[in-house]
Amino acid sequence: MQFIRFVFLLIFIISSFSSNLYSQFVIKGIVKDSSDKALLIGASIRDEVLGKGTVTNENGEFELILESLPSNLVISHVSYQTKKVKVNVSDFLTVNLTQRTILLPEIVVGNEAEKIMNEVIKNVSRDKDTYNYKAFFQKISLDGDTFTKIHELFFDVQYKNGGVQRIHPTNSRYAELTNQRFEHVNLFRQSLYYVRMIDSTLNFPISPQLQNTRSYKLDSYLLTETGNRIAVINCKIISNSSSFVGQIFVDTDINSLQRIEGTFYDENQLVQSQTEIVLNYRINEKSGLASFDHLQLIYTLQTKGIEQLTFTEKAWLLFLEEFPKEQFENTKSYSPFQKSIQKKIKQTPYSSQFWNTNIPIKHTNISQEVIQEIEKNGLFKSNYN
Repeated sequence: MQFIRFVFLLIFIISSFSSNLYSQFVIKGIVKDSSDKALLIGASIRDEVLGKGTVTNENGEFELILESLPSNLVISHVSYQTKKVKVNVSDFLTVNLTQRTILLPEIVVGNEAEKIMNEVIKNVSRDKDTYNYKAFFQKISLDGDTFTKIHELFFDVQYKNGGVQRIHPTNSRYAELTNQRFEHVNLFRQSLYYVRMIDSTLNFPISPQLQNTRSYKLDSYLLTETGNRIAVINCKIISNSSSFVGQIFVDTDINSLQRIEGTFYDENQLVQSQTEIVLNYRINEKSGLASFDHLQLIYTLQTKGIEQLTFTEKAWLLFLEEFPKEQFENTKSYSPFQKSIQKKIKQTPYSSQFWNTNIPIKHTNISQEVIQEIEKNGLFKSNYN
């Protein structure tokens, strides 16, 4: 009898352990401005201990899957005070963030903005370490208001000198719903290009040398909870057929890049396009220096002439958790800018089982409906492993 009780007790313990081992807790929510209740796009939500996180989508919504509770979530946005929320159960959270105090700049001799930018460039240039991250890319294409393509990709990244050096695709899904009337740019490659913190390209906001085509002007400072000051710098770049107008956010106490936001404009005789971009950076715990965190990109192209057509692509790129470099070195990797990388990504069948539980950014309701219809009709292709 005692033996039977022992066996039942052992089975109970094992089953309880297995349940805890594979249990998942889904935390959903929305992030708003505490004053006007405006939805905040691209706010970061991260587990304080494990570092696992996500960002809010274009509707200010988020969804985060955690393996255990309770959890302390850190919700942050460069223009708002960071907030910590303790979560004990799976629940829907409404998080209101308060805007940071704005300080006007003091009158000084010379261009203070250029001085700050030069210190940022020095800081980025001295980081010689190599980092490896799990990453996620999402792109949605529209012809007018009609969905035409969707592409989502998990991949490993080797990050060095403020840019992506090598990638290893792990899981991908791709669907083309209708034939597009215009071929879009390669947003995956373009997103990886924008990950670079410094680039000598004419229209990139930060260059190794501050050329005459760029103008920087200090707009204001944001005061953080720790007393640090974040400089808000207006940036303008003008060239023959293209330009950039936006703002750069820099923590001046540690000369660390925090955020770049703005719009690239381009035009020729047939079309005009604009790329709205928001780049966010985080402090790497090992080096204490800034590295890429996530970006949101909206590319819009309009044709000229009698029939004016509008084509739009929306993309997200996130760096997720960091992992040991040995793990990356043992896998086959590729240059992110070689043309054959698209063939590598699209080479094996799609697996819906993986994608049911692995989405770092919450889909909007419309996107989710489109994805469900795609899965129903078996239109997804590719699951690179």
